[in-house]
Formats: sequence, structure tokens, C-alpha cells
Amino acid sequence: MAKKNFSDYSNYNYAFHLEIWKLAKNDKLITTLKDLWNGLSVNKIMSNAEYAKMSMKEHKEILDALIAENGELARDLMRQHLYRSKESILTHYR
Repeated sequence: MAKKNFSDYSNYNYAFHLEIWKLAKNDKLITTLKDLWNGLSVNKIMSNAEYAKMSMKEHKEILDALIAENGELARDLMRQHLYRSKESILTHYR
């Protein structure tokens, strides 16, 4: 992935997650998640073009479910996204 494209993706990815966190309206949770985000060095994973494409696809599906006010679908999609992300992190940090 080109450096500029990765930078754009990285900024978009963080902004997307931050907006989701803000929906919780819980400042302590947001602070904790920001600390975790900044503490994890996920650049190695996120710079993978296939990972980035999959994440963007998942983000769009989650956003579409939220816009459609389909909470159950949004929840299920978020769980799938979290599981895949967790597996990617565990695979790359072994």
C-alpha cells in the first residue's frame, strides 16, 4: 500500500472508530479505547492492502446498518469485525 494511501486509510480508520466510540457517550470508555488504540502498534497490520480493503468493506456495512437504524445487524457486523481484527492482531503479534 502506498505511503499516502496508508496514511489516508489510517486516519479514516481511526476517525471511524472514534465516531462509533462517541455514540456510547461514555468519556471513560472513549479515553480507555484511545489509550488502547495508541498503545497497539497496528500499523504493521493496517498497512496490508487486503486487511485495509476488508476493514473498509466492514466499516461500510456497519455504517449502512446504523443509518438504516438496524441495531441487531450493526451489532452482529461489529462483532464479526472485532473478531476478525482480534485474530489479525493475534496472528501478527505472535
